[in-house]
Amino acid sequence: MHPKKQAICKVTLKLLSEPSATNKLTLQSIAKHLNIGKSTIYEYYQNKAQIIESALGYLIDQHLEILLSDTSLLKQSFEVAFKTHYQKILDLYQNKQSLQEMMSHSDVAQLPKENKDALLLKMIGAFEQSQQRLYEILSIGIKEKILNDAIDKTQLQSIESLIFGSVLAMAQPHNDWDHSAMVDAIYLNVVRLHQH
Repeated sequence: MHPKKQAICKVTLKLLSEPSATNKLTLQSIAKHLNIGKSTIYEYYQNKAQIIESALGYLIDQHLEILLSDTSLLKQSFEVAFKTHYQKILDLYQNKQSLQEMMSHSDVAQLPKENKDALLLKMIGAFEQSQQRLYEILSIGIKEKILNDAIDKTQLQSIESLIFGSVLAMAQPHNDWDHSAMVDAIYLNVVRLHQH
């Protein structure tokens, strides 16, 4: 991605992470944060919807990079791989620039259908890639004979639910759960539910 486009995306994400009641995203507000003219933005984007779609796409790509870039993880023990991957997911949700938070911003909600559809396809693709990584990690547990080798689709979904439900709960600002203890507990529960 061109450095100027990347800068525009980063500022857009920063503005989208602020409450929409106090922040109306405009080309002028983006330009002001970057100390550039609106005309510079038009060199890269035709309109605000394109900028938002590009910024959220950039964020999705950044999240995928964090989750998938460390291929050495697949050479670790199941326990190390699972806990590391789970911690990465948790860290992403606790990040100020959570995709979940930004999707509720009024400017995102008002995107034209074609931009929403493009984002949805990108999110589905990202989910499938992150789901594939989880399956690769679970296969380590199967090879190590920690997990049952007959895990079916419903059991895989129960593991995903356990992971993502706990991540959503821990990401809530009012929860002061011990994250390290929760990472250990989720690992142990996955093993207990699906042990060999």
